[in-house]
Amino acid sequence: MGVKISGALFSGYSTTTRHESGSEVSTTAPKDNGGDGSLFSPTDLLVAAYGSCAATTMALVARRENISLESISWELEKNMVSDPDRRIGSITGTIAITMAGDEQNFKRLANIAKTCPVALSLAPSLSINVAVMLVS
Repeated sequence: MGVKISGALFSGYSTTTRHESGSEVSTTAPKDNGGDGSLFSPTDLLVAAYGSCAATTMALVARRENISLESISWELEKNMVSDPDRRIGSITGTIAITMAGDEQNFKRLANIAKTCPVALSLAPSLSINVAVMLVS
């Protein structure tokens, strides 16, 4: 089953994208590439998608397997490169999990974070160095 997404350029370097549910998100070019940086850039959304995907995938598995998951938060940094072409070179940061349970369940969720659908869809040339931490 597919999901319909539409969008349009609306002002200089800004876009609005609409999900079939009616939800919208807008982007603009980042300051380091000639934009004003007033909104998420498209590459920012890719990093946001990775964090969101990791968290929601862990939460779905935790619910399905009755793992007591209290919270998930993340702080990620996007690093651009320009050689040979402008692209995201790396994503670094941390994903923090607060949960009750044993080390085995934590390791299971940590692995899920690193193999969520977005992570698996990224180019192998993109370096992902994200630590998954258990916090109390």
